[in-house]
Amino acid sequence: MLMDFHNRLSAVKLRFERGSEDPGKREIQAMNLNKYVTAAVAARIRGVSRARITAMVRAGKLKPYPIGEQYLLLRAEVENYEPQRAGRPPKTLKKKRRASKEMAMRLKLQAV
Repeated sequence: MLMDFHNRLSAVKLRFERGSEDPGKREIQAMNLNKYVTAAVAARIRGVSRARITAMVRAGKLKPYPIGEQYLLLRAEVENYEPQRAGRPPKTLKKKRRASKEMAMRLKLQAV
């Protein structure tokens, strides 16, 4: 399947170089194919499923470059993606200090 995709991509690139004026294929002129990967290759790089990569694209976390019915992703963007931590964000140091002071005051009041 990957070879078939690269064959179609090469055909699209040749059509563009021959003077095809299709506006959707203008970006291909400047494309360096080594910088782009398919969703399946991106999944192997990240160590996740292809469905997860598709979900990341739909969520806007990765930018797709559509070619026909398929799309490519920037290899550097896939490799450098840092997922956000799930759950509630940690308290800031200032809030922690204030909370610990309040707790100390409560303990003093209880001791009295």
